[in-house]
Amino acid sequence: MKTKRLYLFLILLAVCGLLAACGAKPEDTGEQFLQAIKSEDFDAAFDLCAPDLQAELGEAADLAFYFPTDVLQLDSWTATVTADASAATVSYMEGDVTFVDGTEGTYSLTLKQVDNQYLVDNFAFEPK
Repeated sequence: MKTKRLYLFLILLAVCGLLAACGAKPEDTGEQFLQAIKSEDFDAAFDLCAPDLQAELGEAADLAFYFPTDVLQLDSWTATVTADASAATVSYMEGDVTFVDGTEGTYSLTLKQVDNQYLVDNFAFEPK
């Protein structure tokens, strides 16, 4: 009887883990990252970066270097999310962006699943 309960518990635990993994959406992380950049909350944006990108950047203040408020302050954006067919844990979010000075451009984010959550693994912003 105890063995059956143990197996049932383990099955339920596995199902809960799978459901949690299914709940992770790359577009949620992408939107949170862009919103944090827009509001100049570079600590929050840095926390949404994958460990490899964090190591490359160094710290949140270094992320601010890529978004000088007098040049690349985000205003609005569109988003298209696609999954990498060869890697189920990688997605791409890209679209058009408008900066507060009216300049238009494009952006792309690479989102990688790490420990059941998507994190930004790479980003690029280009004025048109």
